[in-house]
Amino acid sequence: MRNAAVALLLLAALGCGTARDTVDEPIPSRVATVPTTDPRVSELQVLVSELIDQLEVLNARIKKMESDEPEVRQAATGTAEPQPVRQPAQTQARVPTRPTQQARPALSATSAPDRYREALVLFGKGRINDSRELFQQVFDADPNGELADNALYWIGETYFVSGRYREAIEQYRRIETDYSNQNKAPDAVLQLGLAQAKLGDLALAQRTLEGLINRYPYSTAANAAKAEIKRLRY
Repeated sequence: MRNAAVALLLLAALGCGTARDTVDEPIPSRVATVPTTDPRVSELQVLVSELIDQLEVLNARIKKMESDEPEVRQAATGTAEPQPVRQPAQTQARVPTRPTQQARPALSATSAPDRYREALVLFGKGRINDSRELFQQVFDADPNGELADNALYWIGETYFVSGRYREAIEQYRRIETDYSNQNKAPDAVLQLGLAQAKLGDLALAQRTLEGLINRYPYSTAANAAKAEIKRLRY
């Protein structure tokens, strides 16, 4: 229940079309700023903050539902929940062991939404490398899942805000090629054009943005591309 609800909320919060469809407000103080002069980071941090807020509300509701479930079942059936039989504890000698750092277990498709949320929080706090690692784990857990294109997009964003535009372009192109019908595709193409402009290839950037407008004419990313084309021309 928890994982399905979180995944649905993430898709709703991301607007099913773009990561920028729903917010354009000042950055809340609870989100640390990423050390960069790029104004796009402010938009990303606003998105992260709102996602965190919505997810916290959802988690609180889920916990309440889970805590109320035994009482609801008992009221409906008139019987109490069976209590587990406790077995007598067996005394065993404890062998002292050295504390070791445990590696993160491999993600399953069901645990990916929780890790995705954690990665968003890290990104909002400016822990770019840590967030990239978690986004990669989310993608690897289910490359064909609902969060695959989202994870790749944010991996690209971690490179973009770090000034590693060529590596960002690789991620955006993967979405453009392999996830062209998914919700993050228009945003990925927009970011692809912006990254190309950052590398100084303004002609290529303009062609990319024009292609975005033609391919996804009704997306918010297409409107942003039109504004960016005007900026590139002047």
